[in-house]
Amino acid sequence: MSVQLLHIYGPIAINTYGTMIAIGTLVVISLLFKDKKCLQLVSEEVLANGISLAIIVGLFGGRLLWFLEQAPSTRSIITFFSVWYGGLSILGAVATLSIFIPLYFFYHNIPILAISDRIALYLPIAHFFGRLGCYFAGCCYGIATALPWGAVYHSQNYFAPYGIPIHPTQLYSAALQLFLFIFLWKIKDNKNPHGVLLGYYLVGSSFCRFIVDFLRADRTLVLGTMSSPQCIALFVMVAGFTLLLTAKYAKSLWPKSF
Repeated sequence: MSVQLLHIYGPIAINTYGTMIAIGTLVVISLLFKDKKCLQLVSEEVLANGISLAIIVGLFGGRLLWFLEQAPSTRSIITFFSVWYGGLSILGAVATLSIFIPLYFFYHNIPILAISDRIALYLPIAHFFGRLGCYFAGCCYGIATALPWGAVYHSQNYFAPYGIPIHPTQLYSAALQLFLFIFLWKIKDNKNPHGVLLGYYLVGSSFCRFIVDFLRADRTLVLGTMSSPQCIALFVMVAGFTLLLTAKYAKSLWPKSF
C-alpha cells in the first residue's frame, strides 16, 4: 500500500497516494479559477459545482475501471469500496469525465468545446500528480528490468513486488503527462478553433497510456497483444483525432452550443 503519512482509525489513514491525488486536484482547480478565458465562459458558481461533481464522477469512473482490471478471483464489493488501499485508473476517470463534462455544460447552456479546451489544458497536471501517487503506492508497476533506473521496492507493504528492479512505469507516465501539459501550454494562445486543445489532450493522454501499458506488469490481454485499457485508449485516440480534424477543417459542423 502507499506510504502512510497520518493514521486516522483502523485501515483509514492519509497516505502519499491520496495526498498526491488531492494536490493534483487542488492545483488544477486553482489554475481554472485563475484562467481568465475560462471565467469568461462560465460563472464561478457553475464552475465550482461542476468541479465538485466532476471529482465524484472521475473518482468513481477511475475506481470502476481499476476494479474491472483486477483478476475476477480477487474482485469483491469490499475491495471496490476499500479506497484507502489505493487503486485508480486514470483512463477510467478520463472516459467518465468525457461523458459527464459535456452533459453538465450543455445543461447550463455553456459552449462545450470552448470550456472543455480550458479544462483539458490543465488535466495533464492532475495526471502528473496522480502517477506520482501511484509510484509511492507501488501500484501500476512495470515488468522486471535490468536497466539502471529500475525501481526497487524494499518493503512488502507495497503493491509492487519486493526487492525486484522493475520499470518505473508510473514515472514514465508522469513525465509524458508533463510534456503533454507543456505542449498544450505553448499552443494555448494560438488562434485555435474550439475543440483543438481538447482533441490534442485526448490524443496525447490516451497515447501515453497505450505506450506505457506495454511495460506494465498488471496488464491482462484481451485482443491479441493489447490489454483492455489499450483498447479503450485506441478508441479515445480515434475520438481525439476526429475532433481535431472536424475542429480545424469543418468548423461549420458545430452548433453554437458547442
